[in-house]
Amino acid sequence: MEKLVRLLGVLNLGLTFTTSAWGNLLENVGASSSSAAMAGISAQGPGSQTAALSNPALLSGSSNRTERLKLQFSVVSLVPSFDPINNVVTANDYATGTSTPTIVGNVDNDYKTTLGTILSANYRFGENQKWGAGIFAYIPTLQMFYSDSGEAYVPEYILHRSRTQRPQIALGAARSLSSSFSVGFGGQVAYSLTGNGNVLLSQSGSNPSAMRFSASMKPLLQPYVGAAWEPSAKLATGLVFRFPRTSDINFTLNSGARVLGSLGALDFNLKAAAAMSYDPMSIELAQTLKLTDTLTTIAQLDVQFWDKFEPSAMNIECSSNCIVVVNPSKNPAFDFRNIVIPRLGLEWKRPKWTFRSGYAYRPGIIAQGALSGAGNLLDPSRHTISAGAGFTGAKFLEFDAPYTLDFHVQYQSLVSEKVTKTSGNEVGAAGSKIGSPGYTVGGKLFGAGLSLTLQI
Repeated sequence: MEKLVRLLGVLNLGLTFTTSAWGNLLENVGASSSSAAMAGISAQGPGSQTAALSNPALLSGSSNRTERLKLQFSVVSLVPSFDPINNVVTANDYATGTSTPTIVGNVDNDYKTTLGTILSANYRFGENQKWGAGIFAYIPTLQMFYSDSGEAYVPEYILHRSRTQRPQIALGAARSLSSSFSVGFGGQVAYSLTGNGNVLLSQSGSNPSAMRFSASMKPLLQPYVGAAWEPSAKLATGLVFRFPRTSDINFTLNSGARVLGSLGALDFNLKAAAAMSYDPMSIELAQTLKLTDTLTTIAQLDVQFWDKFEPSAMNIECSSNCIVVVNPSKNPAFDFRNIVIPRLGLEWKRPKWTFRSGYAYRPGIIAQGALSGAGNLLDPSRHTISAGAGFTGAKFLEFDAPYTLDFHVQYQSLVSEKVTKTSGNEVGAAGSKIGSPGYTVGGKLFGAGLSLTLQI
């Protein structure tokens, strides 16, 4: 126990001095280096190291496994680089609601770098280790929390602005039903944010202006279930079903302005709502096949149901007592499509080293050609190529515990797409749509990271 306490102290020191990552972490970055090195495969194989998030069924063990406690500490990063979008319409009279003439300029493509730390722990207990439990925690290092709803009409890569810039916590538990089959249940924590503001603006010399703001966050849980089947030493299957998750933000503003001295105030109450983040319902199926004693291939198929996707644009409406008439928001409407993501990984084991590589193709959730009308929500398809290696040792520092040190590099290439806007503004009147005359969508992302795993 004393060594365990000292070991946790070492990991905590690493968390403290790591220099600078809620969204789908598995898809965008990878929950560990071994998973990221195989293009995000997580429902089997490398998913056991972060099973509380990737597949809770992998938390339980069997009598042929000796380790009970598994700890992992990771540092992950992802650097985006999107193609510039310059010399396009960025504002017009429809979007601003004024007589502002058409403004031509450059679009902000400066998206934040993901850099964060991950700490996960898995524990097996009970007779023959048939029970298992685990926790997964992801902490962004550059900033503790960041959310940005984006602009309603300006070109925006909707799944990259702040998806990996918020903390993430997951809990899981599992039970082995036989020597080869186990089931697990997990939950990923999300939050809904509610804010209220009261503002009184006064022009009277004797009455001051005043403002009060309050906010609260309510935790929510996104459940998911998993299963793992290992009929032989050469074959293993993992299956995960995730329910959809939405983190909402709701803000109410009660305002008044004393424009006639102390005679009275003109009141207007506004309500704004948005989805801070959204993860779709998904099914992940992975199949591991051991080709030889040293060579293993893993294939995974993800089905993601994006047809209920809620973009994070703010919706504003007048709630009651509106002396000042406010038009409700009119955000662009898109038909989001469900997608299938194939992933393929290869693992080659040597006495102390393990080498991995992977490939994945993720279609965009917006059909090609849908951007010619109003709105510029961007999500091009992308290819992911990754590679990594892991070294296994018998003793970590002064602790008699086997360890593995993994690292990976990853390259994501966004499929280039040419967008050409149709004539007229967003409602077909005279003028030009935001994004006119057109632009090219594309770019790349570079990822890297390392993981330290200890088995006790």
